Amino acid sequence: MRTLQRILCADDEPDMRALIKLALENVGHFHVDLCASGRELLDNIDLCKPDMVLLDYIMPAMDGMGVMQQLQRRADCHRIPVVFMTGSSTQSDIDRMKMAGAAGVIAKPFDPMTLSEALVKIWDDVNHE
Repeated sequence: MRTLQRILCADDEPDMRALIKLALENVGHFHVDLCASGRELLDNIDLCKPDMVLLDYIMPAMDGMGVMQQLQRRADCHRIPVVFMTGSSTQSDIDRMKMAGAAGVIAKPFDPMTLSEALVKIWDDVNHE
């Protein structure tokens, strides 16, 4: 089984992107590429070649669900696990994300010291099915 190494993240909040990058690179020792929007992520995914995509659920223009649907339609991306980060979703929203194909959901605010561990657990769950 491959190990999780490269994560591509889209979040419209600059401070959140900085915190995610700091947490995942310094604690988890991952390579992290950041995007400010869903469109930017879709435009750059071929260059980044991520093992996992981390998406803010609520973003302007194209939300996380829209991005995941676009990824699922692409033959070169449909197997990349997508994990949502959200701070305002109800249980029904979380259920909807998972039913649509999300590998996992991380609640905001998150603990920067355990974010990497949570993503590795999701990665392991996805790769042991």
